[in-house]
Amino acid sequence: MIAALSNTFRGVHCSRCGKPVRVSTVIANRETDSPPRADNSQHLVSRVFVLRCRACEGESVYSVNQIRAHSVDMPDKRNIEGRGYR
Repeated sequence: MIAALSNTFRGVHCSRCGKPVRVSTVIANRETDSPPRADNSQHLVSRVFVLRCRACEGESVYSVNQIRAHSVDMPDKRNIEGRGYR
């Protein structure tokens, strides 16, 4: 059975070039983790991460609050056929 592909992904906007950069599932799951409780439990979860943009090779620090849903730009079928892809 073939899984349906989603047209969106979770990511941040590159702070240098502005293009969307996909984040891993582990990082995206931090967004939904509950914040530490006020009691004495030692539950420390980093709310920031470092990510490198594949478009400009710039690396920056991002917060999980900056993660947004981005749409996947699907290539035009005519362009794919013109390049010899099948």
